[in-house]
Amino acid sequence: MPIVRLDLKKFMGRWPKNNPFVRVPSAWEMDEPLDADWIQQLVETGDLQGEMFEPEHRGMPWAWESIEHHRRVAWFVVHGIDMPIEVGTWEDEVTTIEGYHRTAAAIMLGHDTIEVDPGTPTANPHLIEELLA
Repeated sequence: MPIVRLDLKKFMGRWPKNNPFVRVPSAWEMDEPLDADWIQQLVETGDLQGEMFEPEHRGMPWAWESIEHHRRVAWFVVHGIDMPIEVGTWEDEVTTIEGYHRTAAAIMLGHDTIEVDPGTPTANPHLIEELLA
């Protein structure tokens, strides 16, 4: 399936576990979900985390502290979202594989949609199709 645009509100509404403001992604070692007010303060002060993960560590920000996750989202809020998030389908759900920082930035920016790479092949393409914008 090619890269598609999903309705962000439908995606977050149907599967709120993909919303890092609601639930901490399992790969992140944080006690609380992201804090939008803290991210906004980081944006205003320019305290950003622009570093990208090396490909062999992609999707595994286990070494980052909470502040670094917040700074990374702030970076995307300031600089924009330049690549799709990756999702997969298992049984009857869509799960973010990689892209929680970009998802959080899209929410903060008030985007209606988010660009998604549903992976190849996707187990349940109808789940993705239901969320198309």
